[in-house]
Amino acid sequence: MRILLLTHAQYITVALPKVIEYAEHLIRAGHKVMLVATSRRNRFRPERFTNNGVNYLISPSLLFGRFRHGADLFDSIVRYFCL
Repeated sequence: MRILLLTHAQYITVALPKVIEYAEHLIRAGHKVMLVATSRRNRFRPERFTNNGVNYLISPSLLFGRFRHGADLFDSIVRYFCL
């Protein structure tokens, strides 16, 4: 089964390790998983990579600080067109 995990957490922050652990468990169970998170620094270009079998899409955000949570219009558009 193909599974998409959407999170508004920034990549490599306190909130994300549990989601990554869950995604890796799904990989071991034989599923294909893509995890979408928000970049901590990048403002314009999405990143794609694979780590431990999990496909990552790190989407940019134009906002800064605590407002950088992936719920702005620009980030939503990038996530829609990159999937």
